[in-house]
Amino acid sequence: DGLSFEAGAALMVQGLTALHLLRRSPPAGKSILVNAAAGGVGSLLVQLARNAGVRQVIAAAGSPEKLDLARSLGVDAAVDYRGAGWVDQV
Repeated sequence: DGLSFEAGAALMVQGLTALHLLRRSPPAGKSILVNAAAGGVGSLLVQLARNAGVRQVIAAAGSPEKLDLARSLGVDAAVDYRGAGWVDQV
């Protein structure tokens, strides 16, 4: 009841996208990198991957606040993709 029609529609599109990604490449026992981990698809992907038995989730995002959000969702590591050498950090 507390969810608007627009938010519900966005959740369905983003949720189905995240679910499709996991079904096409099952992550159980693997380490995964989620780009834009604080965005709509990314944040859902982090949560769904955890439930699918992923070994490790590494989040990439573009600000400290977004990295904090990804951490609150249970990622194992977080890197700022705007910083030099972020690929090496992964």
